[in-house]
Amino acid sequence: MSQRGYFIRREEKSFQASSWEQLCDWASSGRVKPDDDFMTPESSQWRQVKREPTLSVLIPHSERLLLKRGDQTYKAQSNEMLQEWAAKGQVSPDDLVYSTYTQLWTRVSDLPSLMNCIPELVHEKMRERQIRRHNVSLLTPHQSHPMNASNDHDLLQDESESVVNDSKSTPYGESADSILQLSAQSLQQICAPLYDTARLFIVIKELRPLDRLNGECKLSSLHIDCQGMNKHEALTALRDGLISHQREFFPDETSARSIGALSVYEALHDFLNTLDDGLPHVGHLDESRFVVGNQNRPKMSAEESTLMINLHSCIEQMISAVRNFKR
Repeated sequence: MSQRGYFIRREEKSFQASSWEQLCDWASSGRVKPDDDFMTPESSQWRQVKREPTLSVLIPHSERLLLKRGDQTYKAQSNEMLQEWAAKGQVSPDDLVYSTYTQLWTRVSDLPSLMNCIPELVHEKMRERQIRRHNVSLLTPHQSHPMNASNDHDLLQDESESVVNDSKSTPYGESADSILQLSAQSLQQICAPLYDTARLFIVIKELRPLDRLNGECKLSSLHIDCQGMNKHEALTALRDGLISHQREFFPDETSARSIGALSVYEALHDFLNTLDDGLPHVGHLDESRFVVGNQNRPKMSAEESTLMINLHSCIEQMISAVRNFKR
């Protein structure tokens, strides 16, 4: 660096102090982190603050962090907790973070330590939203307003402590708003296959091992036509269709959480696991279950009958989760 003076460097940004005393004041007020680098006129190299006892000893032991989205503010116990929220898809690049080290709100998009934790799916959905907003802005007349520019030196300037005192203490968890707001069409695409699953189950749950679906039985949302299938074939087709559906809309817990569909994801996951475990028992012919007085038609095996009860319970939970998701 060609400049000479007192500097603090954090994440490729540097901030100049007027004196060593001001550096110490910044450290005492928590605006300097142990992992920050510093430089003085007497040295031409950057050194970590934690390796300078006279400076690092002044830093408070704990950092207070807040995450803000819109009018909602949430307290975090540590930066690791913020990173955990980000990895779960609960942090948006547009969110703000307040730190007692900086005493300023900083946009998440300006914090590489958090941006690197946000799943790529969230980044993709945010980019899609920005494109849609841009397209709308091109079609809608608007008046631009000048904004006050701020430089990097503002990072270490004072801000009223009242912004912390007014913050909410609500823990940030699964109950928080989802990051990605879905269109009505997307909601329909996600929910329709699950409703179709319930409808198909009502039709086939009482089918006996040798019975087949004679009438029209199309599941348009899953691109399946079950007409002429027996119960085992229909459930196999349903399973394959739901797996493809899940891979498209929420392939993992993180993607489901990012759109507020975690309970739907979990209910669908339980249904598929239950179906996979019991599918080998469907259509099994048990000689002891044939009924002579009923045209020699075999009843369901005890295992298949138990599976139908378990699937019915899974579907009830899945439809309940879908209804809550749509609200």
